[in-house]
Amino acid sequence: MSKDNGSSFITGFLVGGIVGVAVGILFASSEDSSTREKMSNKATEFKNKANNFSDRLEENIRPSVEVIREQVIPKAESLVSNIRNLSTSQNGSSENETSTGKNQD
Repeated sequence: MSKDNGSSFITGFLVGGIVGVAVGILFASSEDSSTREKMSNKATEFKNKANNFSDRLEENIRPSVEVIREQVIPKAESLVSNIRNLSTSQNGSSENETSTGKNQD
């Protein structure tokens, strides 16, 4: 399963909106320049709103991500260290048991 934080959906949504507006502008009749101008203005407005939304979303999410990162990374490192220590102690005791078992034969 791919790791996706929802940014691909937002990107697809924005690109789809921009493409839709562009197609609408291209297919507007040549006599109706006011419609093209309105659509162009709406596209610019949509782009600005999307950029503002994206900026606000990033501002709101960034602190949470940083807090999670500060909490998760040390715990993950500790877990890895504990697993390595456990593995080393398991391997050491297995080798001792094997060597003592061979000596008793």
